[in-house]
Amino acid sequence: MKTVRAFLAVPLTDHIVATAHRIQQELAGRLPAVRWAASDTMHLTLKFFGDVSEPEIARITDILRLAAPRLTAFDTEIAGFGAFPSPRKATVLWLGVGNQAAFRGLHAALEEPLAAAGFRRDERPFTPHLTLGRSKTPLRLSDDLMEKYRHVFCEKMRAEKLVLFESRLRPEGAVHLPLYSIELPPGLKM
Repeated sequence: MKTVRAFLAVPLTDHIVATAHRIQQELAGRLPAVRWAASDTMHLTLKFFGDVSEPEIARITDILRLAAPRLTAFDTEIAGFGAFPSPRKATVLWLGVGNQAAFRGLHAALEEPLAAAGFRRDERPFTPHLTLGRSKTPLRLSDDLMEKYRHVFCEKMRAEKLVLFESRLRPEGAVHLPLYSIELPPGLKM
């Protein structure tokens, strides 16, 4: 049976993607070992499914369709710079996401019905972020670099859409193809 590599994400505005790309370009000279995320693959991941079959894709889309009326859109922002697991052993460089409580609530609201349908629960606590790049070997980021970008601000945005993507891995980088999307009902605006 054919499978696809799939994940669920909140898409970003063009302005946020352009600002994140500018930050990547600034950092690239100081961090040549980092493999930077392509602009056309930037998003805010809610859930990574891994390899799923066509019937599983149908189950995921059914769950999203049924859950959508109980979810709400919310305001957030992309701001701040950090690294996983830490700036002293950085393997993932990221931009922070505001309104973490709303993102965690959205994740939890979908995690329950997905787990009930047989999809594995996330092993780590959900930490919303925008991945800028990855390094195979841990990097020690300098205090001055962390301070320079600690308060970087991209833009405010409205998280109002969820997209189920297929991720096709290619030698030149991943290609993300939308499989299904839902609009989140309007919520209160800040």
